[in-house]
Amino acid sequence: MAGTASAPVRFGIKARLFLAVGLLVLLTLLASLVAWIVFRDIEAAVGRVTAQSLPAMVTALSLEEMSSEVAAAAPALAASATAAELARREARMDRRLADMAGLVEQLRSAELVPEATAHLTGHQAQVGATLEDLTASTGAALRDGDRREVLVARLADRHQKFAETLEPLIDDAVFDMVISGEREASQGRRAISRLVEGGVGRIDALLTIESQTNLAAGLMGQAAFVEDPARLPPLEERFTAAADTIRRRLQDLAPRGGIAGGELGALQEAVEAMLAYGDPAGGIFAQRAAVAGGGGTGEEVAVLGQEAAAMRQAHEALLLQLAPMVDDASFNLVTETAEVSRTSGEIVTGLIDIGTSLLHTLLTIRAEGNLVWGLLSDAANVPDPSMLGPLTERFTAAEATIARMLAELPPTLHPEPIKAAASGLLDFGRGEDSLFTTRRDELHHQAQAAAALEDSRRLADAIGTEVAALVRAARAQSEAAASGTSAAISAGQLAMLLFTAISLVAAAILLGLYVVPQILHPLERITASMSALAGGDTAVDIPGRDRRDELGRMAQALGVFRDTAIEMQQSNLREIRETRSRLQDAIESISEGFSLYDSDDRLVVANTKYQQLMHPGLAGEVVPGMTFEQIIRRSAERGYVQDAKGRVDEWVAERVAKHRNPGPAHIHRRGELWVLVSERKTEDGGTVALYSDITELKQREQELASKTQALEQLSSQLAKYLSPQVYESIFTGRQEVKIASQRKKLTVFFSDIAGFTETADRMESEDLTQVLNQYLTEMSKIALAHGATIDKYVGDAIVIFFGDPTSKGVREDALACLRMAVEMRQRMRQLQKIWRDAGIEKPMQTRMGINTGYCTVGNFGSEDRMDYTIIGGGVNLAARLETAAPPGEILVSYETHALVKDEIACEEHGKITVKGIAEPVTTYRVLDAEEAAAQAQRRIRAEAAHLKLEADPDLMSPTERAEAQAMLRQALERLSG
Repeated sequence: MAGTASAPVRFGIKARLFLAVGLLVLLTLLASLVAWIVFRDIEAAVGRVTAQSLPAMVTALSLEEMSSEVAAAAPALAASATAAELARREARMDRRLADMAGLVEQLRSAELVPEATAHLTGHQAQVGATLEDLTASTGAALRDGDRREVLVARLADRHQKFAETLEPLIDDAVFDMVISGEREASQGRRAISRLVEGGVGRIDALLTIESQTNLAAGLMGQAAFVEDPARLPPLEERFTAAADTIRRRLQDLAPRGGIAGGELGALQEAVEAMLAYGDPAGGIFAQRAAVAGGGGTGEEVAVLGQEAAAMRQAHEALLLQLAPMVDDASFNLVTETAEVSRTSGEIVTGLIDIGTSLLHTLLTIRAEGNLVWGLLSDAANVPDPSMLGPLTERFTAAEATIARMLAELPPTLHPEPIKAAASGLLDFGRGEDSLFTTRRDELHHQAQAAAALEDSRRLADAIGTEVAALVRAARAQSEAAASGTSAAISAGQLAMLLFTAISLVAAAILLGLYVVPQILHPLERITASMSALAGGDTAVDIPGRDRRDELGRMAQALGVFRDTAIEMQQSNLREIRETRSRLQDAIESISEGFSLYDSDDRLVVANTKYQQLMHPGLAGEVVPGMTFEQIIRRSAERGYVQDAKGRVDEWVAERVAKHRNPGPAHIHRRGELWVLVSERKTEDGGTVALYSDITELKQREQELASKTQALEQLSSQLAKYLSPQVYESIFTGRQEVKIASQRKKLTVFFSDIAGFTETADRMESEDLTQVLNQYLTEMSKIALAHGATIDKYVGDAIVIFFGDPTSKGVREDALACLRMAVEMRQRMRQLQKIWRDAGIEKPMQTRMGINTGYCTVGNFGSEDRMDYTIIGGGVNLAARLETAAPPGEILVSYETHALVKDEIACEEHGKITVKGIAEPVTTYRVLDAEEAAAQAQRRIRAEAAHLKLEADPDLMSPTERAEAQAMLRQALERLSG
């Protein structure tokens, strides 16, 4: 009993519990140490990600976005239309460049990728310098363009002044040339007239001397053998009169000239030698009187015969001397007349040559001035500076031509205004401020701006490349941090598994209740999220962000990184969508169709207008990526292309060739639709095209052409209702269509068909219409050929006048009217034969009346209906003359006869009484050529010393003929007594 009470106490459950708890505590301490180490590594990795990688990525993405904005704004800067717009865009660009410089400085401070950051710094500086060059070049191009527009406006004004200066001078040169030629021609005609008058006077004097010497010789011959002494005194008186006439005509020859002094002296000696045989003191008359009175001896009679023979020899010698003198006078008249005509012609030709030379000089100056204006206008709009060289050379040649022509202008023309106008026009092509230099500078600055724009694009691409490298570096750092964190977690898991194996039960309870659900699982989820985020999955969930411990901080940091990445990604996508939307809106806002094909002829972008104009039947089928050939072939095969019907493959081949090698704009037809297609190649080998709907323009062109044709037809039809002169004066604007008139001296013509009413009753209406129309047509042709103004047709009557709206002068107008009437009469005789052959028994005959006098001519009527005609007493007199004219005859008034009598043969017809004129009117009948010649032969005309006889038997009545015969017999008796 005593031994049982003193036994030692053994290690019980409490100790083991304390030991287990101690061991668990020790394991917990060890596990806590391992966990602390792992968490420290994770915190360091997360800190590096949140403090370095994520800000660097955010800054790099912001820099990429800003560089895109700068690259997109550079074309807008180059496309500025005004200096104010350029300055506004330049200020906005400067702010973007300043923001870009700040972001580059942040990346440089982060020291993420020093080499890429250094490159970014250099590119950013180059972008600033390039944009400065772009701004300067664009501004200079805008200034050059403004100066060019000012010069073009001033050029148009100078060209107008140049034309206004030359036009009156050209008109004056033409007028002076015509007037000078007419004046010299008139002087030549007067000289010929004086020459003919003198030559005819000489010939008349010589012929008179010849005839009177023949008479004197005959009288002396009769006196030598007269038997009755009472007959000698009349013969001697007639001899004395003939001798006086011969001596007077010899005196007339001296002042007329044309005969040498020696010849005239010899002629006078020969005349006096012959006339000496009729000397009253001892000539043939005295000798014959002596012989006849006393019976005379045979010797005296023989002497008288010898005197008569000697007288005949003297007469023959005189005739031999006179004959060559008459021939010489006739020859000299012909040759001198020809010489005067030739000299006058040469003078007129010289004047015309001088006038033509001046006119040619002025027209050349005007043509070259117009060429200069055209060259300068072309130079102001050339797209390529290489085209300015040929234009400048042509301008220089035109300038030299103008200078040469100006030097040829005569001083009398006062060429200073012409030179000033030409110099003012040429100044726009001279010197440093010329249109050539201005346009060359403008194109040069535009080329510089394009080069700077291309450099800015290249630098923007380089900045994008460097920024992408920075983003990749930041992403690599994040992935390295995540990898280190995973390694640290793996090592801690191994250590904790070793301690868990020793105290599995206790650790299981601890792990199951705390470590696994509270630490390990959240940590694994965070690690998985980090790995997914490092792989680019921004949609991954970040667990434990609501925890307040280190895991919560790590989850929050990772969440901030994910949210920042999501925001940047959404921002980039939104910016891309907005940019694409703006581009699409801009393309859609274009009023024309637009399409862009890449270098493989695949559609890149197109607006709705393009599909509506070119492929309306392919709605929804034309999408980016389709080739140009696929699109047009589908449209052609479905019959939407008018030109491709029946030749689809051929048309497709032609259209593809034209698309790949664009030339000038061409027109595409689709039904009633007209589309103007303008294509050009891009720098990367693509094709950009604009499609303009010109249907309305084509319709207007067709409407205008139709209206023009209708107007021409209407004008042609209206011309048949007006005289050509009146029609021309109205449609050229020389005469206004309003009620107005004026007084002018005109030659008025009336004609009608004698007995037309009776003829009309005998003929059928169809035949009468045909004959009347043929008559009026033939007469109108003749009238128009002579420059007549046809007033009106009144049934078979025709009213014509000369002298308005154009006139050649009162005398020339009257002559033209008479020549027209004579030709009408001749043509009427031909028509009578034609009508007689056609079966008309009594062909029609016309009667005509012509008068020259003052008439009132102009538009008469109302504002709605007017007629261009003539009124007045002169018109009424012409109508009365036509009524009084016999069938087939032409009657003219005294006023007209006085104007044409030197060229148109007329005879007095008698007097008629005209209503409204108090005194009877003397009329004249126009003769045919045959009648005039016959009348000239029948007319009696003789002239001698103290004698002048002129009579026209055709004009004498029987009573007048009897009176003339009685007068002539009485005169003969008195001469014989």
